Amino acid sequence: MSPKLKQGVNTFYNDKQLSDKQYEQLNNLIGDAKQQQSQRESIAADKATSTFWQRKKISRLSLHGSIAAAVSCLSLVLLIAFLLMPHSANIQEVATEVASNHSHLKPLTIQSSSFPQVRAFFTELSFEIQPSSLLNKQRWQLLGGRYCSVNGIKAAQLRLLDTKNKSIQTFYQVENKAAYFEHMPNIINNELPVSVNIDGVPVTVWSENGILYALTHSPSLAASRQDE
Repeated sequence: MSPKLKQGVNTFYNDKQLSDKQYEQLNNLIGDAKQQQSQRESIAADKATSTFWQRKKISRLSLHGSIAAAVSCLSLVLLIAFLLMPHSANIQEVATEVASNHSHLKPLTIQSSSFPQVRAFFTELSFEIQPSSLLNKQRWQLLGGRYCSVNGIKAAQLRLLDTKNKSIQTFYQVENKAAYFEHMPNIINNELPVSVNIDGVPVTVWSENGILYALTHSPSLAASRQDE
């Protein structure tokens, strides 16, 4: 390269050098760019951290919600089981349930005046239905029966015609379980039946030979014994 050409090149590049002000401006631009990049990275990191903790929070809330729902369901099941679980019922409670069912008089499942035929119908009971020694067969005429319950225990609900006053009455029989019934008069032990008037419906309750009986009758003929 000739001396003149080399000098010209040096002169060209020397002329292109930045002034102190331009160099400062360039450094400022570079600094601003780095700061903006750092801010963008910081914002991205904050968003990522926030999203992570939001997901953790949602996950915890979902877990807590699931646990709360499970506890609520379990509590509801236990409450329903407790409410449906038969408790020990006294004469008043039995009479109240019997009077309520009698007031509705639901249709009979079997209609027959034959006691053996009606008895053969009740195959799902834990006992075999029996006539009571307190009921005079000449007065009380069997019309049929249906399944029912007394204090949550499956029972036989018989329909009777009181030939003395031509009224229709209901006659209940259920196994006299000690855990489900209390203070029921046992006529075998010479204890008298007990009659309770529930909203104008007299109900006589007694037990005999392991069976709890309950009979409705006309208000005008309320009596402690049905032995006529």
